[in-house]
Amino acid sequence: MAISVSRNVIDQNLKNLFCLIVEEYPDVDIAALRNALIDTSQFTDRVPVEIVSQNINTISQILGEPLLGIKIIDRFDLSTIPFMQLIREQYPPRQDYEGKMIIFLSEYFSTITEVIDIHLTWKDNSLTIDITRAEEFVSDIQVEGAMYGIVKILSSLSNISPQYIQFSHNCQTDSARYRPYFQLLPLFEASKNQVVYQAKQGGFDTLNDKTLKAVSGLNALLKKEFPESNIVQQTNTILKSTLHFGEPSRERVASILNMSISSLKRRLKEHQVDFKHLLLTLRKEMAEDMLISQKIKASQVGFLLGYSDSTKFYRAFKSWYGVTVGEFKKAKLAGYTAGSQNSEHNS
Repeated sequence: MAISVSRNVIDQNLKNLFCLIVEEYPDVDIAALRNALIDTSQFTDRVPVEIVSQNINTISQILGEPLLGIKIIDRFDLSTIPFMQLIREQYPPRQDYEGKMIIFLSEYFSTITEVIDIHLTWKDNSLTIDITRAEEFVSDIQVEGAMYGIVKILSSLSNISPQYIQFSHNCQTDSARYRPYFQLLPLFEASKNQVVYQAKQGGFDTLNDKTLKAVSGLNALLKKEFPESNIVQQTNTILKSTLHFGEPSRERVASILNMSISSLKRRLKEHQVDFKHLLLTLRKEMAEDMLISQKIKASQVGFLLGYSDSTKFYRAFKSWYGVTVGEFKKAKLAGYTAGSQNSEHNS
C-alpha cells in the first residue's frame, strides 16, 4: 500500500502556504500556481505521499524558495497539536525533563508520520534523532520541514536548542538563511539527517506517576489517530516508549492500556503472540540496529533496552544468539551472520 498524508494535514499546510504566498510572494499568480499542481480533490481521507512531494517541489520551483518546507511549518499553530497539550499538562518546562520529551516526541512522530522514519539513540549524554525518508521520492523540502517541526516543538516545550543539525542533501541557498529557524548553521552533504540534543541519562531508571500519565496519554493519542491499530501495535508502541525507564512488565503495559493482565494476555493470544515474545523480538531488533547500524556501545544499548546493568544485557544477548556481543558484531561487520543466530531460544 502506498504511503500517504492525512487530508487534515494537507489542508492545514495549504492554508499556511497560501497565507505565506500572499504575504511574501505577492507577484505570484495563485490561479496559475493551482493549475500547475496535481489535483488531489478525489482523495477524501489521505493523499499519496508521491503526489504531495511532486506538488511541493512544483510550488518550490515556482516560488524559487528552497526553504518552503521550513516556512510552512513555521506558520503552523503548535497549540493545535494534541501531543503538545499532553506534554504541557504533565511536564512544565524544566531541564530534567528534556530527555523524556525527546523520547515521547520521537515515538509520537515515528508512529503518526508516513513521510519520514525516526530513530532515537542515546550516546555520551546526548540524544540523537535520525531522520530518513520513507520513500525515495520524499523531497529534501519535506525532510527539512519535518526536522524543523521537531526542533520547534522541543523549543516551545522546554526552551532547549539542538547541539547541531545536519542534512544529507546539499544546500540550495545561502546557508545563513537557516539560522533564524534553527538558531545555528546546519551542516550539509552529511552521511545522515540528524538533530542532536544534549540530555542527561539520569532519571530513567523508574517510571513515576507523571511519566506513566504521559505514556498513557501518548497511547490514547495514537489510538485516536489510528483507530484501526491492533493490540500488538499498541503494545509495541508502549514498550518502545518505556524501555528507557527499566525492565518492562505486563502489569505496566496493561495499566497503560487500561485493561487487566488477563485481558492483555487474551487479546495478544488472539494475534498468536504473547508479551514475552513481543518484548524479545523488539529488543533483538533494536539491539542489532544500535550495535551494527548506529555503532553504539554495548553498555549503552543495554540501558536503552531497559536492563538495569550491562551484565544482564550481555547474558540475555548470548541466550538470544549463542554468541557474545563482540562475536556477533565481528560476524555482522564482516558481512555474514553468525551461524548460531538461528538457534534462538524459544520465548
